[in-house]
Amino acid sequence: MVIRLSRLTPLMMFFQLLESNGIEIAGVGIKTDVLMGFNEGTFVNVDDISLLPNEVSKLVHQILSN
Repeated sequence: MVIRLSRLTPLMMFFQLLESNGIEIAGVGIKTDVLMGFNEGTFVNVDDISLLPNEVSKLVHQILSN
């Protein structure tokens, strides 16, 4: 699936609104190679769904540690 940047504009505005109110955002991609709108260290991609719990746990720990 291809997502065009123009379709992401409302999503990006929503991300900015959340972040301006102190809410941190994390992204999870499953069998995808693109997660647009997320900064380095705030997203994880997994190809094998069995890895999801461990990868999400590591991501949350990383975000909360910063």
